[in-house]
Amino acid sequence: MVRIAALALLGFLPGAAIAQQGPQRPDWRSQTYLHTTDAVAICLRRTPEWQAFCHGLMQGYADYAVVEGKICLPFGTTREQLLEIFTSPEVVVTTGYIDDRPAIETAVQMFIKAFPCE
Repeated sequence: MVRIAALALLGFLPGAAIAQQGPQRPDWRSQTYLHTTDAVAICLRRTPEWQAFCHGLMQGYADYAVVEGKICLPFGTTREQLLEIFTSPEVVVTTGYIDDRPAIETAVQMFIKAFPCE
């Protein structure tokens, strides 16, 4: 028991130090997902390689939103249209979306506005 207490004091037990400090806000930059700011910066590049990456990324985000019943994507919607929605002035200029939140959250929010299920 003394050994466990010593380890906790030295910080070797994960969660022991956190429990003592109380609840903390997540550090979004330490996460392993693509952040909105990074995704927008990548998708604004107009090289074929990055455009192909972003088209696939937007398709994946849209597929997720469709499967979860969050959007009703019209037949024939192109990946370029999805990309244009994600890099629209509302996302690029409005600071509410240009932050360290996950890009998928921003994309799904924008797709819900563009393709609501009625």
